[in-house]
Amino acid sequence: MPTLAAASPRRAVRLAIAGAGLLTLSVLASGVVSAADRSIEMRDFAFSPGSVEIRVGDSVTWTNRDSVEHNATDGSFDTGLLGQGESASIRFDAPGTFAFLCEPHPSMTGTVVVRSTAAPPTDTVADAPGGGQSTDLRLTILVAGLGIGTLAATRQLQRRPHVEDDRTSG
Repeated sequence: MPTLAAASPRRAVRLAIAGAGLLTLSVLASGVVSAADRSIEMRDFAFSPGSVEIRVGDSVTWTNRDSVEHNATDGSFDTGLLGQGESASIRFDAPGTFAFLCEPHPSMTGTVVVRSTAAPPTDTVADAPGGGQSTDLRLTILVAGLGIGTLAATRQLQRRPHVEDDRTSG
């Protein structure tokens, strides 16, 4: 039977791995994406989603899922006319709010909100407990939890096993 001292490093490693896995699952479930690309589909004569929020330097990719040509433009950018299945990406290098439309179908409208790199996007989850708590805040809490778990695991691994001598002096 392994002693407590021998089992502790294994337990610490398992805790660290479990924490990393939990963090990964939580990030995926919360919709936080570290990629610098957001997607908007042109489907049923609408942009979906109708609004995205990104950081300076990120890109938005529009993909046409309709059988008619669409574009996305606000005057400062233009995807060009896209046929069914075609895509175009636009990189946004300045903060601001960009209200765009489809020129052939002006009732199709949407918005790209570009935040400075110092101000991260504020995606919220409306159905989340707490009434729309920021996913960035949840991610910060999860990262802090992982850090604490990793620190505890590291300290556990650094401890030297204490072996008591059962022999009596004599």
